[in-house]
Amino acid sequence: MFVKIKERIQELKGPFEKWFPPIRLGIILLGIILSILLFIPPINGAVDDGSYNLILRANGLREYTNNADYFKYFVPKFPILQYYNPDTDVYLSLQNILIQAAILLNKIFYSTQIFDIRFLSAIYVVLFLIGVRQLFKGLTFRLRGFKAYMIVLVGVFLLSDTTYTIYFNSFYIEPLDYIMVIYFVAFGLRAFQQSDPQKIMKFYGGQVFVVFLLMFVSRQIAFLLGAFCFCLIGGIVFIKGRKWKLSAIILVSSLIPLSVYMGSLYSNPGYNENIYQSMTLGAMPASKEPGKDLAKIQVDPQNEMLRGTFYSEPYAIVSSDSSTIQQGFIDELSYGKLILYYIKHPTVTLNLLQMGLESKNSTREDVSAFEKNAVKQSDENKVFFQWAAGIKGLILPKKIGFYGLFAILVISLYSVSMVRGLQMGSKLYLSIWFMNIGLLMIMFLSFFAPIIVSGETSITRQLMMTSVILDILVLLVLSDSIHHNIWINKETVLLTKMKGNNENEE
Repeated sequence: MFVKIKERIQELKGPFEKWFPPIRLGIILLGIILSILLFIPPINGAVDDGSYNLILRANGLREYTNNADYFKYFVPKFPILQYYNPDTDVYLSLQNILIQAAILLNKIFYSTQIFDIRFLSAIYVVLFLIGVRQLFKGLTFRLRGFKAYMIVLVGVFLLSDTTYTIYFNSFYIEPLDYIMVIYFVAFGLRAFQQSDPQKIMKFYGGQVFVVFLLMFVSRQIAFLLGAFCFCLIGGIVFIKGRKWKLSAIILVSSLIPLSVYMGSLYSNPGYNENIYQSMTLGAMPASKEPGKDLAKIQVDPQNEMLRGTFYSEPYAIVSSDSSTIQQGFIDELSYGKLILYYIKHPTVTLNLLQMGLESKNSTREDVSAFEKNAVKQSDENKVFFQWAAGIKGLILPKKIGFYGLFAILVISLYSVSMVRGLQMGSKLYLSIWFMNIGLLMIMFLSFFAPIIVSGETSITRQLMMTSVILDILVLLVLSDSIHHNIWINKETVLLTKMKGNNENEE
């Protein structure tokens, strides 16, 4: 009986692998999961936490006024302004281009008066699936059969996490950050798998371009620019030929002055609010003696009375936009002073990080919201395909020390392969070391950037980048283990030096 079952499985194996090779199967599964989650009623999405105002104004949209449930339930539709919009420059971001493209599609296929956010979500999904396809190609390079399917299925499990994909149905910048990081890693993997300098440069140039675009998405990326550049050193080491290497160096070196120039082109309308709340909702509540700590960075200690207040506090003793607060508090602060403050007070920093991490893990099982009246109140927390978020919320440690231990593991593994690779005359493993250690740097800097920018305000959402990098590094370690790229031998090195780059089936 078992023999017949085995024979039947072997008969079905050929047609299945022909019609559903690993990468194609992964993309189909992700497409199904995202479609059910984002497009099929009851629709899931993220609730506005008060951050939408500038984005909506800049794109000719507005909230439904006098809606008491607006900040409680997911709202998928927004009125489109029917007159000239004077606020198009209040919020500049790459995200606006995608929103305008979605509005155009909405006007063509749905309505000129009401915008359905699912048009924006559809654009995100297409970009996401294209990026994941490249990532799976890199992860399963030269693999066939069970090993390729295993990597792809683990990738589907990790990347379909609702805590990431639910933001596709929103106006937050997190979807773009998530998608861009996938492209960045995918292009890096694909570059290291080429032997032709022109093909290497094509993918490497894509990596640099992704970093450039990321700077137009969020100012928080400015804190991560150095780590992204560290990743890019790997490509400079790997590419052969003086002219190609020089081109790569010029591309990476241009990122810093370009970022400075770009920052000078437009103002940051949320600067005062961010700098205010970074102190009042971040540094000061986590400090035992906030007045003394303020004095250490040349800020009037009397401002400790503002501890725990929001920038837009409705019943504040003194309005945050008054000259007293502006000149006596906000003007005395800067991101440089905040960085100095958190460096001088590591205990405060760790307390905030721990609070954010615990909050993120504890809310994994309740990351989305339905439309009002879409389902019964008792069913409101039931979310399709939320198993990835739930399982990861249970198994991931809720202590920041876990990330330190994980970093030590990754550094140790790739340092071994890097040293052995150099001993055997291959620079590939040094390049991989630079990229993966750079990703670790991004992961840790992603912990600190939200705190510096806005304290513990929305820290749960803004810590998404750390989770994304952790998941991607898990996939990279799994893939490199299967490829024998960790404890390498001469046969492995010879295989990587073979000419020809056979593409995986899709």
